[in-house]
Amino acid sequence: MGASDEPDGTKEARRRYDRIAVKLRGGQRHPTLGFHPDRGDTDWWQAGEHRFEKMIKAFAIAPHHRVIDYGCGSLRLGGHFMRYLEREHYFGLDVAADLIAIGQELIGSDIVADRAPHLATIDEESLAAAAAFGASFLFSEAVDYHVVPDECEFYYTALKRLVNLPGSRLLLSVRMDETEHEYIQGCWARPLEHFKRALAPLSYVKSHFVQIGAAGGKHAGIASATLEFHRIQSD
Repeated sequence: MGASDEPDGTKEARRRYDRIAVKLRGGQRHPTLGFHPDRGDTDWWQAGEHRFEKMIKAFAIAPHHRVIDYGCGSLRLGGHFMRYLEREHYFGLDVAADLIAIGQELIGSDIVADRAPHLATIDEESLAAAAAFGASFLFSEAVDYHVVPDECEFYYTALKRLVNLPGSRLLLSVRMDETEHEYIQGCWARPLEHFKRALAPLSYVKSHFVQIGAAGGKHAGIASATLEFHRIQSD
């Protein structure tokens, strides 16, 4: 994709994650785009395993479901979904092509060839293909709270576009507080009502995995959660 094809709503995100990809190539670690030996991880597969198992159980995701991973990054979760789902039933989208490439290298060419995932950088062509994919589930993990306010409209519009079948579900990991604010550099908390308005006509169902930051810490009062939205009917 050439620079002229880059969506206006992804430019800041693309610059940020291209820089992170360079750092990962250089051997640095990242809390959601790789494994952390100092956190107890011993390999890349282990880093996303617990979250994957938690999502499968909580949302009853079955191998026959089609799943879109918006903001798939280095496929830390995507690799697990890829192996679990039926062939060609995983679709990963990200702003940074090199993060996807890093993930494919870590997963290995044999698994990628066997599972035949759909993988693409985010642009109009890939969004159209993902919309036609007919996903039962779309999840966007560790993405929303890194989206700058100026790019939120593009992000939420894309999510609604991809959750386009009656009964399809969006699983959106977020940070929540009473007002929208940047609680640490590059991380945004937003009110629940913000998500309800931004994602309408998707219907809010429930907040899962809710945890409140410890008092006195840098995340004090900030709630982390996965918000579940449903598509009740087609637009």
